[in-house]
Amino acid sequence: EELSANEELTVEEVEEQGHEKGEGEYEENLHTPAGTSTIGDQFDNLGPHPSIDPGVTCPWPGQTFVFRDHLTKRVITLEDGNLVLRPNGRSSDRGSHWRCEQSKSLWLGFRNAVSGTYIGRDGNGKIATSAKDHLQLGSFCTRQLQAGEHVLLVKYYDDLLPLVYDFKDLEFRVGNKGDMERFRAWEFIKTPKDSIAFARSPTKTKMTTEIQTQRALYQEVYGEPLVVKNLEIPKATPGSVIVRIAAAGVITYMKDIYNGKRQHPYPTPIIPGSCAVGRVAELGADSTSLKVGDLVFIDPVIRGRDGTGDIFLFGVHRGHSDGGRKLMEGEWRHGTFAEYAKIPIENCAPIDEKLCCGSTEEGGLGYQVSDLVDLGRLLVPFGGLRDIELQPGQTVIVAQPTGGFGSAAVQVALAMGARVIAMGRNASKLENVVRQMAPFTRPGMLETVTISGSVETDVKNLQKFRPIDAFFDISPDEAINSSHFKAAILSLRQEGRVSLMGGFRSDVPIPHSMIMHANIRLQGTWMCTRAQVREGIKLAERGLLKLSGSTPKEFALEAWDEAFDMETPLHPYFPLGIHIPGYVANVNSLPSLLGQFALLWAVVMAVAWLGISRIRPSSSTADRLACVWFCLTASIHLFFEGYFVVNHTTIGGADHLFGELWKEYSLSDSRYLRSDAFLVSMESITAVFWGPLGFFIAYSIAVQHPARYALQIVISLGQIYGDLLYYATSLFDLFHYGVEFSRPENYYFWVYYFFMNFIWIVIPTYYLKDALNEVISVFRKADQVEKTRRAQ
Repeated sequence: EELSANEELTVEEVEEQGHEKGEGEYEENLHTPAGTSTIGDQFDNLGPHPSIDPGVTCPWPGQTFVFRDHLTKRVITLEDGNLVLRPNGRSSDRGSHWRCEQSKSLWLGFRNAVSGTYIGRDGNGKIATSAKDHLQLGSFCTRQLQAGEHVLLVKYYDDLLPLVYDFKDLEFRVGNKGDMERFRAWEFIKTPKDSIAFARSPTKTKMTTEIQTQRALYQEVYGEPLVVKNLEIPKATPGSVIVRIAAAGVITYMKDIYNGKRQHPYPTPIIPGSCAVGRVAELGADSTSLKVGDLVFIDPVIRGRDGTGDIFLFGVHRGHSDGGRKLMEGEWRHGTFAEYAKIPIENCAPIDEKLCCGSTEEGGLGYQVSDLVDLGRLLVPFGGLRDIELQPGQTVIVAQPTGGFGSAAVQVALAMGARVIAMGRNASKLENVVRQMAPFTRPGMLETVTISGSVETDVKNLQKFRPIDAFFDISPDEAINSSHFKAAILSLRQEGRVSLMGGFRSDVPIPHSMIMHANIRLQGTWMCTRAQVREGIKLAERGLLKLSGSTPKEFALEAWDEAFDMETPLHPYFPLGIHIPGYVANVNSLPSLLGQFALLWAVVMAVAWLGISRIRPSSSTADRLACVWFCLTASIHLFFEGYFVVNHTTIGGADHLFGELWKEYSLSDSRYLRSDAFLVSMESITAVFWGPLGFFIAYSIAVQHPARYALQIVISLGQIYGDLLYYATSLFDLFHYGVEFSRPENYYFWVYYFFMNFIWIVIPTYYLKDALNEVISVFRKADQVEKTRRAQ
């Protein structure tokens, strides 16, 4: 490589050589982490690399530094997703630039200028850069040795341990107390905030010439499979911005767009993609307010600047006008499934990163950058609801509320202070909507009405909620003959409003006379305006419009087909928005499930009682109850929990008794629907060992086998230990990571999660004590016999 001959040069010498080469003559490679979405440092230019100030100082919050080993003069660099010690001849790479940040409790964190992630430790004591928040596993402080030299100390539980580099394994790790004598001493070299290496032109907004190509998803011919290609990075022109994409959203039906099934008109070749979040990398000459490094939401709705009716979605749909077709076939064709995207200035809405992504202890909302992609889902119905001027305290019908944009409409309307009547065809799915929206509302603000198929019946069911101010419809084309459309309009008050955002492809009949006499306003809306995008973002920044609340599943560009195939149906499980593979709502009602479950185990207990009564008629009531308990617990372990072990990957889509029972219980612990490693392992041990053992103990009780009490101790201890581990792991996630797997209603936590598991602590404790007393009694008798024998 070009700099290989300079490996032993100092930073100062490398900088000197750079100046001698002159502006634009020095070439450099930008190393970005493999398989991650790269974002630039918020405060530094994403263009030419800042030069390195040879002055060594101590780390200070708000500044960017290079970490240089005092002895080897090598620097800590993020290269291909890994931390390495690199010869300092390449220390101007932005992979070696670390932004120093400080938490409210005064811990330091170091964020990489390329990846946006923090240096932090993993669970094995190794140092990596996968942390998105330095407060959990990436908290540091420094200790000065002498002028210009510092030890970097890692907060490791209750200890402060040095950051060390293992030259044998070539990796960074957390040292132990013995390493205090062989730590690495680091020099912190400050990078000037606005200077530009080898160019000395701090006012330029031009992107670095070292980056020529990018990776992008590409479709050559309409309907054919997509491929990942290396393409030239677009250049900013007047009226445009180049954005480095941090995360781009996937629409649930995106697969059908690009395989041609939906017949969306768009030109090819094309880079697909819709809404996204990223950082400004380059500005057009006429930009006045955006700055390089700004975090922005990318609105995919492009409107003609000299024709208000020319609207289209870049990368998705060319719109319905000649102007829209012209623009998409020309300047604004490509979408956001690439490392960089060229976007109209007006389609880049700034996001207050401090408010949205700042820690909650510092007044922020604690979102990750990728979480902000959810704005795209929420802003679509926000446009329709704003167009009909929905006000706090009003009542709005939302149909159909069980899809992605329909559920978003419910959430947005609640955030706007309205009472919502969710109107859909499936009562079970409507109940899921109510559960899903529980964190965003309070009792009485969200009601449901099941579409009956009869206009008269639907109107009657809606009358109890009058007066109704507005009707928001986002129904798919399949619902074109549904009774709800006419019924909802007929239920509106005088001067009511209707927002039409659905996918009907044919005309629908409307109650013309009623609309005329009641002065009903019909408002069609396709997507949302630029002003509405900014209004919606302000609602989110202030915490009024909450995002999904869960970390979205991320895919590399090469995994586009997997991302397109992943369906995210609405479900009621927590954390909100988590992916439940193959999820299908339960068909059976809760009373039906509980009734069948109770009947099944009643039969097991009856058979156990009759069995021991026949085998040993003289058995005591205590022994009969013990036999019944061990038969019941063995059946649950072997059959019910065994069912989970065998079907844990597909249980989300199960439609029979045990599957639906597990889905109902998972409302208190969603880990059961996500193949959690601990739960699968624990339940496997329980089914394989405690199931058969429980049946053998029941048999031993019936025939008075001498092994009964010893085995009773084993299984009771195992059940108690398993339950305590179960409680501990979920509570650790709750209090250490802030991740809650149970729905917020007390019923699910206290009845499902706590009580139903606590049974397997209380009853096994009783039988453990019973067995121990029996064993102690036997040994006492044996000791007494031995003493009597010796006395004789």
